Amino acid sequence: MDVTFKKISKGSLFKLLAIGLFTGFFVVFTVFGVAALFGADTVKWNDVPVHGFSGFLLSWVLWLFFSLFFTVFTWLICILGLWLFSFKQNLTLKFKGVVDGSQVV
Repeated sequence: MDVTFKKISKGSLFKLLAIGLFTGFFVVFTVFGVAALFGADTVKWNDVPVHGFSGFLLSWVLWLFFSLFFTVFTWLICILGLWLFSFKQNLTLKFKGVVDGSQVV
């Protein structure tokens, strides 16, 4: 299903970015935390490696911080870029596995 539109809502864009970044970073930071649990220098605080269960918990704290920071930063840049792009032409998105194909205008 193809959808052509002029602008996307700020809330929808934030939701897409948040889901993607929080989920992706969760996997990465969990792997880092498990590695720190077994003694690897993958989690650091003030340039000091944190190991064991503390490193595992700190990786999740850092996951929340990095996910939120990158989501908001990327969202703000995308808002500007998509706003400027909307003056030039429309956007077309392709969806796969559409659950509800009702037409809303």
